[in-house]
Amino acid sequence: MTRRPWILTAAVAVAVSLLAAPHATADEAAPVETVPTPVTTPEPTAPATTPPPSDADPGAIQEGGEVTVPNPAAPSLRNPRVLVFGDSFSATRRYSAGGTRTRPKAWWAHVADAAGLPASEVMVSAEGGSGLLARGHGERLEACTGTTFGERLTDLATTDPDLVIVEVGRNDVHRCRAGVRVPATAAERRAAADAYFATLARLADRQGIPRSFVYVMTPWGSSGGAGKIATATQYEALAKARGFTWIALPSLVRSQTIDAIHPTAAGASTLAAWAMRGSDLTAAIRSRGTRHGAVPSHALAQCTGVSACRRAGVSTRRHDTVTRRIWGAAKGTPTHYVAHRLSTGGRRSAPVLTTTSPRSWRTAALKERAATQVAEARPGDIAWWLAAPSGAGSPSQGHLAVVESVASNNSYVVVTELTSRGTFRSVRYAGTSYPRAFLRFAGTDGSPRGVVTGLSAKRGSVAVRGRAVDTDAETKGVQIRVKVTQGRRTWTRTATRTKLGFFHRFSVPGLRKGAAVVKVTALDAPGTRGTTRTLRTSRVTVR
Repeated sequence: MTRRPWILTAAVAVAVSLLAAPHATADEAAPVETVPTPVTTPEPTAPATTPPPSDADPGAIQEGGEVTVPNPAAPSLRNPRVLVFGDSFSATRRYSAGGTRTRPKAWWAHVADAAGLPASEVMVSAEGGSGLLARGHGERLEACTGTTFGERLTDLATTDPDLVIVEVGRNDVHRCRAGVRVPATAAERRAAADAYFATLARLADRQGIPRSFVYVMTPWGSSGGAGKIATATQYEALAKARGFTWIALPSLVRSQTIDAIHPTAAGASTLAAWAMRGSDLTAAIRSRGTRHGAVPSHALAQCTGVSACRRAGVSTRRHDTVTRRIWGAAKGTPTHYVAHRLSTGGRRSAPVLTTTSPRSWRTAALKERAATQVAEARPGDIAWWLAAPSGAGSPSQGHLAVVESVASNNSYVVVTELTSRGTFRSVRYAGTSYPRAFLRFAGTDGSPRGVVTGLSAKRGSVAVRGRAVDTDAETKGVQIRVKVTQGRRTWTRTATRTKLGFFHRFSVPGLRKGAAVVKVTALDAPGTRGTTRTLRTSRVTVR
């Protein structure tokens, strides 16, 4: 890569010419200026040749507040050029290249040390409070007065890096509206991320940076675990779709954070260790972004097969003796094993009814309010992967497992599982194989649970479709009752008992065209715990 004299005039000229250049590839979907959240404050800049203050890091110039701009003159000609885009996890107001009493050594400094690069030569473009969607705190440390990651992308041209690391996500649970931080929706976050990654891909191509040497990760503290999963799962899919390298990270435990968000000195070291274990960062840095290194899966089987696991003291909880379907899942599948564990042994959890696919199980569990998602697991939680880890099955199928134990610092989990081939295993997962989410299921009192997926009415009849189970008597099936009200008239109809899926068409003589109210109820099985539950009440138009 050709180096240029790093003077302010040249840097500005490169940035201007880059923004004016035509599109280069088919997937360059969005120019820089279309990245969400328009600029309302100028981006802080510093002359490339301006020496940093004596107490600052040469590669990262502190501009005030939590704004850090990169110093293109910091890297020596003999060393790799590494650019870090980040938020307050990376900014030099909190962290430093060497570590001081008030500013712990930054995670990126630990990575640089391991790669043989002086940490003082890492170029850092960071701003506290900023994200792909969220605007940062700026120089005055006031919310929504700074920049987004997209507005700092011109730093690619002015720093000419060999390799880029994007540390992002913690702040994108919010966005700015009229100068105030408000919760962000998944759709808003996706739109901002899609635009950002498209622009980053286009600029990386123009700079001659192979996309696989753009690394993206979402570090997180011990709070707001649901936000971490929602953000990281979105960003992983979108970053990979652009050809970037994703680094999966567990959440830091509370003792390794300052405030349940930002890492302590030990937490920063842990983040760096996780980033290096889950990627080939050090090899890529040493090669100046020209060669990748091998990345182990970090999936370690403790035992494989029912007999071997029994000898090792690992129980199947009698799953190997069960042949019937559970929550619709067939025997010999990861979902069947997980459903068995959630519904036996004195445990009665809310079921997942609308899918048996591991890949879509998380979404269904949340939509049906059967579970909440957490970033820090505990025994009994369900581990979930969007792409199945090594040895568990085809990546496209996703995967599920039951958490049996968790490392004290959250760095690995031990699970029991069935592979897609029906093999029982106990596995320790860490690094690239670490679960992407954990689901914590709600308990039930034995009452029926169900969802109505279809409801229609025409003159003289009502039809209802859905799925339901009695959570303490699944094998008995569930009776569905429908109550129809139109004006002063009411009709009640009860169907025969069905197991899981149901479709009932009830004759309702006298039901005429117009508006009506339909109430669908699942009856609790006689002699069992729980009560009858209403599944849905809807106003319908009788055709």
